[in-house]
Amino acid sequence: MQINIIDPIFQTALFISFLIASIVLTGKRDNHLHEINHSHTNELKGIAVLLIIFSHIGYFLFSDHRFLYPLSVAGGVGVNIFLFLSGFGLTHSEMKFHKTIKEFYTKKLKGIFIPMWIVFISILFLDYFVLKKTNHYYRQALF
Repeated sequence: MQINIIDPIFQTALFISFLIASIVLTGKRDNHLHEINHSHTNELKGIAVLLIIFSHIGYFLFSDHRFLYPLSVAGGVGVNIFLFLSGFGLTHSEMKFHKTIKEFYTKKLKGIFIPMWIVFISILFLDYFVLKKTNHYYRQALF
């Protein structure tokens, strides 16, 4: 169910003014202007999260897509920021610890792929035996 809003343009202007005020009031001076460190990447991740959330709110939660219009179209930019920060973090980690290719992929295999396959197999197991959806889909496909 989508939420109806009476005046989306005014509500967007009000929301953006509160957002700008909160950014100005909570901002602090940065002493490391020409370096990208961990706090900078966390700030960029926060911006990316907000852009993606605003996009989902503007397009999926409210019936009038004019609500959060300038912010809601930037969801793709948030995804791009995440992809950039992922590559930056991997490169920074590699430059810091100097692992071989085998050590790098072994660590990623243990940290990402093994838990992913455990969750994936668990979901398939629960789907087949508890919800019995997979069994039903296979019967429809075969007959």
